[in-house]
Amino acid sequence: SGTEAVVSTQSTGREDRSGKSRYGGSAIYVHNSLHVERLDWFDGLESLAVRIKLDLIELDVACMYRSTALIDLKDNSNLLQALENMPTDNKRELVLVGDFNLPHVNWEEGIVKMPSGSCDKRLLMESEFLSVFYRKGLNWHVTDSSTRVRKVGDNAQTSLLDQVFSCNEGVVSSVDVLAPVGKSDHVTLLVELKVANDPQYSQSEKKSWFKVDEDFVKTHASDIDWTFSSTDLSVETLWSELLSKLMLISDKVPSISLKTSRNGEVLQRLPWDCSNLVRKRKSKDAVWKQFDKDPCMANFNIASYEQNVYENAEIKAKMKYEKKITNSVKQIFQ
Repeated sequence: SGTEAVVSTQSTGREDRSGKSRYGGSAIYVHNSLHVERLDWFDGLESLAVRIKLDLIELDVACMYRSTALIDLKDNSNLLQALENMPTDNKRELVLVGDFNLPHVNWEEGIVKMPSGSCDKRLLMESEFLSVFYRKGLNWHVTDSSTRVRKVGDNAQTSLLDQVFSCNEGVVSSVDVLAPVGKSDHVTLLVELKVANDPQYSQSEKKSWFKVDEDFVKTHASDIDWTFSSTDLSVETLWSELLSKLMLISDKVPSISLKTSRNGEVLQRLPWDCSNLVRKRKSKDAVWKQFDKDPCMANFNIASYEQNVYENAEIKAKMKYEKKITNSVKQIFQ
């Protein structure tokens, strides 16, 4: 309830469920020292968004709640349209969090597993939400954790229902799973953001083609007149006209932000990097720094152990990434 989450130093934005229900809705708390304005992205949808103005950037934060009472695509149409209309043009950083209630999404592989030709309303609905996330170029950061635990009979039922999205993958430094707040059966997700940009770096962008599928290309290709201006053109002119048509599709592909040095060199981030790997890398680096200060055998053993933990986690992360890529290729050629 709202009485469990009153913070005197925070300003509150909330979107309660209509009617007499005590449950549902969303809230965002922002420290009073920050300038914040409410956005109209999700009016009447138990979700809300705010814009926080910081010294160097503006940060859009959205909190979404998708009720389990919304069963099929028709029920979810307003929420899907709100997500489609959400600006992801890299003019501002965007972080989207919340309880999305999409239990059949395999976030590690980025798919909804269902039989070919399935008419299951829930699976089709969850697949459409995942498609919207792809089309908007959103990165998700929770893949290998359960976010809700409840007792069903004598068994504990675990689900991954809560998620953290961002347009710029680099803005989310880590996501940690903590104990629930109050009487909630959902865990708390502590999201560490990098919002103070180092002045020695500038922003660059690239097209996020891996975030779009075959249907995306076909849909936008169908709107293009593929005939050439003449039947008597040179090879160079033919290529120039074809390229201009292909660029019409490319312009629709969402962009992602890249970090570059002052010299314009792109600072690469490993594609299999994830919050779990980041946490283990920080832990490893911290104990090696302690060993540098005090090079005793005890500190060496601790550092060696953390090094092995990190290396094993990195191998698993690489394997998950490779599996995700191969599954995406299989879907395209099926």
